[in-house]
Amino acid sequence: MLFTARKLPKHRFRGSSAAYFLILGVAGLGVLVYADVIVRENALLAVALVPASLLGKVAGTSLLARLSEEGFRRLTLAVVILTGSLGVATAARAVF
Repeated sequence: MLFTARKLPKHRFRGSSAAYFLILGVAGLGVLVYADVIVRENALLAVALVPASLLGKVAGTSLLARLSEEGFRRLTLAVVILTGSLGVATAARAVF
């Protein structure tokens, strides 16, 4: 939401988001390894999902090239609204 509010150009938005999630992922992985939470099955699943991750990167790059700045803003806003709605629905389901 911060990047959207600052109206970063779409390429800077994507690069900044990628850097943020890379750092977050590496730190999280380090914590999980240190806590001895990662088991063999999870590691194998993560390796198996690498091709899907690369495919998503290629699809995202292609979509980014086709979207205008305004279209990108609308898409990111829609993703934020959808993610927030799913979070509220999940929390409500857990409470009720």
